[in-house]
Parts: sequence; C-alpha cells; structure tokens
Amino acid sequence: MKRVDVGKWLLLSLVLAVLALLAACGSSSPTVTSVSVACTPNTITSGGTSQCGAVVGGSGNIKQTVVWSSNQGSISSSGLFTAPMVTSQQRPVITAVSSQNSAQSGTYQITVNPTGPSITSVSVSCSPSVLQSAQTSQCSAMVNGIGNFDNAVTWSVSSGSISGSGVLTAPIVPTNTQVTATATSVQDNTKSAFTTLNISPAGTVSSVTVSCALSTIQSNQDSQCTATVGGTGSFSPAVTWAASPGTTTPSGLYVAPTVSTSTAVPVTATSVQNSAQAGSATVTVNPVAAGNNVVPVTVDAGPTNSYVNGAFASATICVPGTATCQTIDHLLVDTGSAGVRLLASGAAGGELGLALPQKLAPDGNPLNECFPLADGFVWGPVAQADVMLDGEQASTLAVQVIGQAGESSVPGTCSNGTTDLSALSALGANGILGVGLFTQDCGTACTQAPTNVYYSCPSGAACHPITLATTSQVLNPVPFLPGDNNGVLLQLPAVTPPGATTLSGTLFLGIGTQANNGVGSAAAYTTDSNGNFLVTYNGTNYPGSISSGLNANNLLNSTTVPQLPACTGNFSQYYCPASTQSISATNVGINNASSPITFGVDNAMDLFTTNPTFAVFPTLAGPSTAVPQAFDWGLPFFYGRNVFTAIERANTPLGPGPFWAY
Repeated sequence: MKRVDVGKWLLLSLVLAVLALLAACGSSSPTVTSVSVACTPNTITSGGTSQCGAVVGGSGNIKQTVVWSSNQGSISSSGLFTAPMVTSQQRPVITAVSSQNSAQSGTYQITVNPTGPSITSVSVSCSPSVLQSAQTSQCSAMVNGIGNFDNAVTWSVSSGSISGSGVLTAPIVPTNTQVTATATSVQDNTKSAFTTLNISPAGTVSSVTVSCALSTIQSNQDSQCTATVGGTGSFSPAVTWAASPGTTTPSGLYVAPTVSTSTAVPVTATSVQNSAQAGSATVTVNPVAAGNNVVPVTVDAGPTNSYVNGAFASATICVPGTATCQTIDHLLVDTGSAGVRLLASGAAGGELGLALPQKLAPDGNPLNECFPLADGFVWGPVAQADVMLDGEQASTLAVQVIGQAGESSVPGTCSNGTTDLSALSALGANGILGVGLFTQDCGTACTQAPTNVYYSCPSGAACHPITLATTSQVLNPVPFLPGDNNGVLLQLPAVTPPGATTLSGTLFLGIGTQANNGVGSAAAYTTDSNGNFLVTYNGTNYPGSISSGLNANNLLNSTTVPQLPACTGNFSQYYCPASTQSISATNVGINNASSPITFGVDNAMDLFTTNPTFAVFPTLAGPSTAVPQAFDWGLPFFYGRNVFTAIERANTPLGPGPFWAY
C-alpha cells in the first residue's frame, strides 16, 4: 500500500475549487431576445384552420412557451388558429408573446378568403386625364378577386356625368377644376377606387343679363332672380350673386331688408369664369304698408323647448262680448286645418285660463270634439270666444278647448289606438291656429253620419258620436274677420342648410286686400273638395297638400323612395339617408297649373345631434302616414316662398278658393 502524497492532494483540490469558481462566475441568467412566428397554411377560407408555431430566441436556459392571441377569429393555447367567417378578404394578425419575457413578441398575418368568390381590389384609370369643359374621357376599371367573381362596376363622378360604360363627360367649369371618377364593385360595394381628372375651362363669356320675377316687393319679401350668361364655346353659366341692401342666396333669391322708404336695389350676377362680365336688375323695395292684418310669426323650439320646424303666432282670446281677454302665444300656425284650438292651463300645461262658455250638442248635452292630427288627436269641449288676430276680430267663434280639467273621459271611438296629444308635453304648442282652406274643421262629412269627431257628453254617462251642422262646428277664424277674410299669406325667409336657431316671418291676413298681401307673380294650384291637388313623382300621381302645421315634408315611404330609408327608434317619423338626397316632384293643381319642386333631404338624426340648438331645418323630411301614399308639404316648403292659402268659395285676385298659391 502506497503512502498518500498529501501535498499533491491538496494542490489538486485547490485547482478543482478554482475551476468550479470560474465556471460559476462565467454563467448568466437565461435571456429572451426574440420571438418568431409562422403559420401553415398561410392562406385559408372562412372557418378554416392553420397551425401556428413560435421559436423563442435568446441565451441561457430560455423557455419556448408563448401566449397566443389574434385580432380576428380565435387561436388555441397550442397555436391552432380558426378563421372568422368573412364576406371579403381579411388579414388577421397572429401574435405570440414570450411567457418568460412579455416584452418580447412576434406576429404573423394570415390571409382569410370568403368561402365563395370575393373581390379583393378595384383599380381605375381614365384616358385622357386632362381635358376641357364638355370633353369626354374613357374610364376603365380593373376588378381583382378570388374565385368566379363578378367584375362589373358602377360608375359615379363628383361633377359632370359618366355613363354605365365609363364614358365621362366633363362639366362646364369656370376655372381649373379637379373631378374624381369612382368605380364601385357591384358584387362588393365596399371595394372601390377612384382617379382624378383635371378639367380646364373652354370658350369665352361675353355677357350676363339678369331678370327678377318680382320687380317690386315689400320689406322682408323676396324675389327669385335668374341670370343668363352669353358667350362662345363651352363656357360656364355659373354666376355669383350680390345685392345691397338685402341678401341673395347662391340660387339668386333676393331677400329684402326692412326699409322705411322706397328703395331701389340693384341685384347683380357676375360671371365666375370672367369676373369682368356682370349684369343686374333693379328690385324696388317698399316699406310694409301700415295695416291691421299683420301677425308676427316665429319659428323656434316652442314652449317645450323641443319643437322643430314649428311656426308660432299669438292671438287674443276674449269671453264673447266682453273685455275679459287673454293673449295666448305659441299657437301653431297650420294652413292644413281649420279652427282655433286652445290648450287649457292646469294639468294640460297650456296658457288658457279664461272660462269660455261651452257650446251644446243638438240634444242639449255638452258638445265635445275629438280632432284628428297627423300623429294623434286632441280632445276637449267646444266653446265660444272672440278671437282677435292683430287688429281684426272674429266674434263669437266656435273654438276647441284642449285638455280642460273635469271634462268627460276620452271615448274609445276617439282614441282608437292613436296618441292623445291633449297636453303641452305631447302637443308642443299652446294650441293650434288653423287657417287652412275650409271654413269648418269637418264640413259636410260630419253632417251626414257620426264620424267620431263630434260627441254629445251627457253628465254621468259616456260620450257618444253625433252628426253636427256646419254652423255649429269649430270654425276657421279668417272667413269671420270683418275684412282681409279671403285667405292668408304666410311669408318666411329662405334658410341655408343645415338650418338656424330661430326664424322670423309674417302671417298676412287676406289675399290681395291690402298693399302688403298682393299676389305678385304667384300661381294658384286649386284643390278638390278634400283639399288635395296632385303631385307627380317618377311618372305617378299622388295626392298632395301644403300644411305649415307639419314640421317636415312628409312624402311617400321608403319602399317607393328607396334612397330615403326611415330612421330608427325615436326618430322613425323622419328619413335618415346616408347622404343628402335631391328629390324632384311636380305640383299639379286641379286647374292644371303645374310647377316642378326640387328639395333636399338630410339625415334627421345627424341634423338633430350635430345642431342641438337649431329649431329650423329646411331639409327635414319623413314618410307620409296617409293612405294611399301622399306628398304632404310641411313647413320646410314655406322657407323662401310666399305661400297663399285661399278659403273655399272666397274671391281673390287669383280666382275663388280653395287653392294654395306661391
């Protein structure tokens, strides 16, 4: 047995310890520096799957585990991606995050195609892309897709016109102008493309002449002016308008200011293409003649601060034959109905506090009325009152008191499932000033058989419908004025969209009876016995009427006018097109007088939410509730027009009523 060399052993142990120490000092903690991701296959269809994998890079003893996620579809913890259902090509992003270091991640995009043929892109080109006014350019579209897709497109152009085959006709422009031509896939209207063309003017402008429909008007009235531009070649007919004093719209409507003396106003049109060429016409503005037939009108949010397009006026109401009177403001001016209707104070929320004597039914019981409106009904007793409009009084007039406390309950035949508007919160006005075409509110229809309009209301018993002579019905106040009693003129200035907070106008009593209610160049559109003329739209005739009591132009429905979808929810009584729509129709009187009407329709929800302080909206429209379908022109029709309402059988300078004229 050998003897152990203790010195060598100690030396070896020391060396081994030093080596272990050096090994320990040279090691470090694992570090993740990258994550790379790949998926196979990289193109799949709706609902398909792709297996994704991740490689984690770094130093030391790093972990290869990751956390998976995707911005579309779903992915399992093992990296199996399931595609979403798509109608067009999508590019979901797959993300893998290191479980060891969440700051390190990698991504990968997978292409997901619909199961059927799909459109991926559209490209457009036009040749030539530089042209002059009225010249043409051939545009073409390239549609790309997957599968047996449809390569058809629809064409649109920002200005000028373009045919279905892509032939673009440049607009006539006064200055260098850019025009965009857009092709949209028929199969997938989310896929489109456009190109820009440069248009330059052609031809020369040598003259501008101006004429105005009314050469003499009064303060705050208007006159439509037109300009004729002369020249050679494809010159631009565009002009700019100016007048002082007063204002002009881009379409040439001159609106006079308030003047105290007769004032000659030049209305001037200047060529946009050649500002050296201009023309003018003179409109003489006279002060409004003093009279007692002028009723101020205000379009505002009403007593509830929530009304839109409501024209309101005031009237003084008196107990018949006495000086016990009360002025009621914010009565809704309505050229589509007849009769004064006053909302009672108290629970109904109105202003009328007078105790007016109630009329009796033929059987001696109290007489009540259920008056139908476009969106419901109002209920209340028929009473008598002296009604004063400006300085003229209709004496002992049959009126309706709405929502009077202690009155009989609304009969079921009256409500018939419709909305009771007999309170301020529902009606939005302190009453209605009905100055429409007819003398009575129901006429002969209520004399022949009970029509659920007039009711006899015995004490302690249910009310029942009755017939009622025309002389006992609620009456239009205008025919019973001592003068200016053949109709009314409602005058409101033009409004530029989207609208305004308030608007001031005038209700003139009488037609052609004083200097301030002359008919000028207005044309009459006579109606039938129901108060309708015809409105022609797309070759079809519909019943038509003009009612300032409607807060929108109510026309047809979305089935007949598909470009005007109805709004949803609380706005379903209005239209909500995706963009401003221009609608054209023609009013045709029973006397065959006709005039084309073009008006804009905007999205009601956008109008209200974007302009919360506005009460005046000239482009507000909605579907008609009439059966059959109809065109019911509401207050927007009145903006910028002088609209006359002639009472049935009353003589006017335009002939006997009933008619509307403008």
